[in-house]
Amino acid sequence: MSTATVTPVLAAQDIRVNFGGLAAVGGVSLDVMPGESVGLIGPNGSGKSTMLNVLSGLQRPTSGTVRLLGQDVTRLPAYRRARRGMARTFQRLELWGSMTVAENVRTAADLAGRWKPGHQAAEVAEEVMTAIGISHLAGREISELTSGQGRLVEVARALAERPSLLLLDEPTAGLSDTETRQLTELLAGIVADGTAVVLVEHHVEMVLSLCSRVTLLDFGKVIVAGDTETVRKAPALREVYLGARYAART
Repeated sequence: MSTATVTPVLAAQDIRVNFGGLAAVGGVSLDVMPGESVGLIGPNGSGKSTMLNVLSGLQRPTSGTVRLLGQDVTRLPAYRRARRGMARTFQRLELWGSMTVAENVRTAADLAGRWKPGHQAAEVAEEVMTAIGISHLAGREISELTSGQGRLVEVARALAERPSLLLLDEPTAGLSDTETRQLTELLAGIVADGTAVVLVEHHVEMVLSLCSRVTLLDFGKVIVAGDTETVRKAPALREVYLGARYAART
């Protein structure tokens, strides 16, 4: 009896990014299957955000390939990757400041509706705001929000695109412990429904609780990669975050 091969939602192979003589990312590979959450962790300057920029199309790699749903998108810009099912959030909030919360989320849903037949933008936006728990903020202007509330709006806006792949860059920054737990539960549900997630996050315990596999980077290199328990028990995890190399950076 033959078994059908499942195509990874994302497959990045041997990604290298050089800035002059500096190797920001040095040969990192990453794949994510449907309904899987994979974490990228490491101290500041380890190459996490650069790697995420390569995956999302904001940074052209020096070498290596990125495939989305089996198609080579290495040379495609971010907006074309979005049309193929990729969405992301940013470490620095990138919200439309002249709009309300509801307008931010609905605009993202409207844009996605242009390339997704049957995408009911208004319904999707309301559903996402309710799921994330920001419906009570719908009429607020972005300038009135706390940084934590703004972070939730950005996640809602990404989810309103109904992506196959969601890239998250520090989504818990500015969130309270309660908001972090709620967001973790929400993302777990999204993954269970089949969405693939790549999570870049300093909140290591959140990553270890949500992700099935984790890659630890330092100085642009993979220090350890594997299932969550393998990474949790790896001496390198404590060394990178609490050892001499981390202390020298802070």
